Amino acid sequence: MSIFIRWFPPSWFQIKYKDKIIYIDPACAALAIKPKTVVPMHFKKKGNPQEFKKRLEAKSKIKVILLKIGETYHLK
Repeated sequence: MSIFIRWFPPSWFQIKYKDKIIYIDPACAALAIKPKTVVPMHFKKKGNPQEFKKRLEAKSKIKVILLKIGETYHLK
C-alpha cells in the first residue's frame, strides 16, 4: 500500500491513494493522524500559523510549535 502526502497551496494537503486524490485542511489532517507535536511550515504569504495553532490546540492535546526562520526545535 502506498499513500502519498504533500502540501498543496494555499495551506491544504493533497493525499493520493491509489488513483484517488483528496484535499484536506492541515488541522483536520493533524487531528486524524494524532501526533504529539506538530511543526507547521509552508505558510509563506498564504495561511496563518497562529490560526492553525489556535484551531488545533482548541480541539486536541496536540502541541503546536511555531518556529521563526532559522530557529530549531528538538523533539523530546
